[in-house]
Amino acid sequence: NFEAIESEKIAYITQELKLTPKEAQRFFPLYNRYNEEIWEIKRAKKRQNQDIISFDAKEVETKKKYREEFAKVIGSTRASQFFQVVEDFNDILRNTLQNRQNNRRR
Repeated sequence: NFEAIESEKIAYITQELKLTPKEAQRFFPLYNRYNEEIWEIKRAKKRQNQDIISFDAKEVETKKKYREEFAKVIGSTRASQFFQVVEDFNDILRNTLQNRQNNRRR
């Protein structure tokens, strides 16, 4: 369920970046725009089979742009840390899903 996963992700980001309620209120509208832009790049990348590098470059540019925007709200250290936190969440999610699949096979 996408909504449930996204709620877990938001809670994880809030906890890991130690966002105050005021910071979270300003941060998450930016995060939502960032997320939408990244997903659009990923969807376009899947539709287009050639020139993958240009899509990767767009993704990096988008991350740089939003790191600056995030820094205005939560400071540059946590803005940079955000990308690792998202990767960590995705790793945890992937491992959880793999474990569930493995348990079903038994």
